[in-house]
Amino acid sequence: MGTGTSEYDYFRSLVNAYIEQNAWRFSSDWNTNILYCLLNVATADIPESTSQPNINLQNRKFLDFLRTKEAYFVTLLHRCDFEDGMSNDAIEFVRQNMHANESVTCNWLNEIYGRYQNDRQVLCGILRTVSFLHVRNYDATFTPMIIASLKDSSEECQEAALMLVETIRSKECLTAVRNTHFDSLWIKDYADNIVRELTEELESDADKKN
Repeated sequence: MGTGTSEYDYFRSLVNAYIEQNAWRFSSDWNTNILYCLLNVATADIPESTSQPNINLQNRKFLDFLRTKEAYFVTLLHRCDFEDGMSNDAIEFVRQNMHANESVTCNWLNEIYGRYQNDRQVLCGILRTVSFLHVRNYDATFTPMIIASLKDSSEECQEAALMLVETIRSKECLTAVRNTHFDSLWIKDYADNIVRELTEELESDADKKN
């Protein structure tokens, strides 16, 4: 069986979420066992191996699976409200996928961002989702998104980009913010605060290394 693989873990997280969200409470775990049996059948063709070829296969399978969920995720981004400190269905959907396979999920988000350049709700939603989940290990994936959104004339896109800058906190992000002209006064104030904080932080980190 494929226990421990990314796709298995993804489906298992869905099962657990369904059980928790619907407050299933039984005197026995018969129904839960049935769900896990179905889960095992669904993932039976995934090799139980940590060899690189099989890891690559697992990643491809998971990416193919995520691609079938693109329309669903985009719909969530259109329908969900993004409020500071509050999760939503779009964020939780990405969280589950991150738990199953973080790197593939990040690449998938990058794909969607590239395909929806004319849909600001999708672009901002992706940035806000990644920021909320504090994903910090994929600078190469998300920094180009930040730069592109900072160049957007929309205050909403610039704000979402700045929120992700606060999460990634890299030198490249700091440079991008410094090189951006902001027409909105409140967005400029927000950016200036980030520049001050990141400059101090990065300089302090550099001093510690010396």
